Amino acid sequence: MNIMNHIACGALALGLTVPVAAASKSEQYFKGVFGQDSAVDLAHPKKEGKTLPVGGANIRAIVQTGKYIVGVTAPQYPNKSPCIFRFDVQKGALEDFTDFNTLKKPGVVPSHALVAGDSGLAYAGTFGNGQTGELLEINSTGAAVAVKTLGKIRDKEGVFTVAISPDKKTLYGILYPSNAFFAYDFAKRTAAVFDETVFDAVTRDMISQVHSGEEEPYCKALGIDVSGKVYGSTGQGMLFRFDPVAKKIEMLNLQLPYIPWRVHTNRVESWVNGPDGMLYGGTSIDGFLFKLDPKTLMLVNLGKPNSAGNLKSMVIIDNTIYGLVGEGAHFPQMFSYNLKSGGFDVLGLISISIPMARTRYTAYAAKSILRLPDGRVVISEEDLLPSLIFMKL
Repeated sequence: MNIMNHIACGALALGLTVPVAAASKSEQYFKGVFGQDSAVDLAHPKKEGKTLPVGGANIRAIVQTGKYIVGVTAPQYPNKSPCIFRFDVQKGALEDFTDFNTLKKPGVVPSHALVAGDSGLAYAGTFGNGQTGELLEINSTGAAVAVKTLGKIRDKEGVFTVAISPDKKTLYGILYPSNAFFAYDFAKRTAAVFDETVFDAVTRDMISQVHSGEEEPYCKALGIDVSGKVYGSTGQGMLFRFDPVAKKIEMLNLQLPYIPWRVHTNRVESWVNGPDGMLYGGTSIDGFLFKLDPKTLMLVNLGKPNSAGNLKSMVIIDNTIYGLVGEGAHFPQMFSYNLKSGGFDVLGLISISIPMARTRYTAYAAKSILRLPDGRVVISEEDLLPSLIFMKL
């Protein structure tokens, strides 16, 4: 963490709600609507209020269920336990959390997505090397956040990512380490697994030669069109589609956009549904934005916001995509893309002005962006001392 961010976190730790800076884009800081933006520190030690444990607070995914934002964390350190927390949006404070040690789930981490169901419920999964992961049901409506296990999908496999059907009756996901697709029926409490999306031997060999991380090739996000069909990626950035009516996988003759010689490092990183019925997606290694027409199956490469990879999260507001792009040394920046006129606008790093400390807190590890019903968005951080950043775009 940057030393200036330590100073910034100290101000946040005093319990202050800190306004987000209305800086110009020439400064390479994102400009929000001044006076309507704030950040709440979740992990920096302070005298009053609950905080997430330091070292175990890196936020992997968030979702809103009623008045709460529910989130899961994936620590950077092996001796720290992942957490499941709920944040009260009205109070602007962390309500409570539980960890995987309490749940007696050692050796696994949360899936790369978290989805909202009915009646204040949220769903996630767990996975780990050589471990059998499970589906988790998270209830945010009680006196304390409660977690129930829905069981495993398959032995020695975990749940890498999840998505939920529009009618909230079926949970979809990708298994790790096979990349198999599954559909879990809530009413029947049974899962159907489809191995058509598993990497073949040739693809797996190619992937193993170029990937430094074990998780990098796997489909990280699933998109669902207006008819309920589900889309994801398999080896070398090839797309597949699941038809919930026919209950079958279709391997599409569509490949994600990529820079030459990097096809083996490509996957879908994020999806968002457009008001025009299109699906918009972001890729991993090269950070391309693309448009997919579910009716014609035409895929159009819309280009890159900047030189970074990992177009990791998006929302759409007033016919404009707002998203986060960048990873590691390429710090995540906010960008926008106008769906009517086209063209990117790189809005820069998300930076919070702290007048009393005469400094800024800059979100160098922005992870995901979520649209709230009140018109704001919330941005989470995959950081040792993360904040939730609320903005009016």
